[in-house]
Amino acid sequence: MNAKEWIAAYAVELGVDPPTAAEFSTLLDVAAEAFATHGVEASLEKIAKCADVGIGTLYRHFPTRDALVEAVYRHNVDLLCDGADELRATLPPDEALAEWGFGADEVATLKATGAVA
Repeated sequence: MNAKEWIAAYAVELGVDPPTAAEFSTLLDVAAEAFATHGVEASLEKIAKCADVGIGTLYRHFPTRDALVEAVYRHNVDLLCDGADELRATLPPDEALAEWGFGADEVATLKATGAVA
């Protein structure tokens, strides 16, 4: 199950509307940057502000910090997997592997924080 499918299923479980495509992309991109810079304890209020949504919108779609961290992690894994074919098609094998490794390292770093089971 990819990140969008997981978030949609999670929203149904919570009885709320899933985020729009724009909210989804913006929230996860901003949260990923904040977590990379400040760790998983980054301010959710600042994430919402930088994503140009209210804190209520963030909490409506991701009611806990753990839910947002997991969504970011799943999204990053999706991007890593989706990007492998493009890297292989556009770069020599050694460069493609190196680029993919940088992405895998970012995903592993988030996982290593213990924030994602």
